[in-house]
Amino acid sequence: TISNAGQSPDPAIHGQIPEELRQSKTLILCPASLIQNWRDQFAMWSPPNHNLGKIRSIPAKKPTLDRNEEICGWNDEGGILILSYNIFRMLTKDNVGKDNDQGQRSVNESVKSLVLNSPTLVVVDEAQGLRNQGSQIAEAASRLRTRKRIALTGTPISNGLEDYYWMLNWVAP
Repeated sequence: TISNAGQSPDPAIHGQIPEELRQSKTLILCPASLIQNWRDQFAMWSPPNHNLGKIRSIPAKKPTLDRNEEICGWNDEGGILILSYNIFRMLTKDNVGKDNDQGQRSVNESVKSLVLNSPTLVVVDEAQGLRNQGSQIAEAASRLRTRKRIALTGTPISNGLEDYYWMLNWVAP
């Protein structure tokens, strides 16, 4: 809806979408077991002429060079990037001094910057996982630049009040 409204030729519709959301550059974070499910849902529910851009996902077994190319392509072209929590954590951790190859350290920092600074919209699936503010994933998710955030949870009844607090605090600190 956001992408289609942002691409609308009607100024009354187009003008309701903030400039930074008019081109889809969406990051979806989810458990690794749900990556294919997200891809399947986009394939099933997106109309043929959608304005979402290319839908990319990075499975755990994808080589680092391919990961970096996908992330750079997403940054340049827009679209949707689906990452597992674990890949997101690995991409955004501080690598300073851990790799002797200066070129590789530079690439790692560049990819980290793209993942943290490029998304215009971030969707976190199974967001109750953000409740542990000491975890590396929650810490990295809090460093995402965009304030356009959506937290999804499939277990609202079993979530405790603290889970709700941490999810809402991530969406609107």
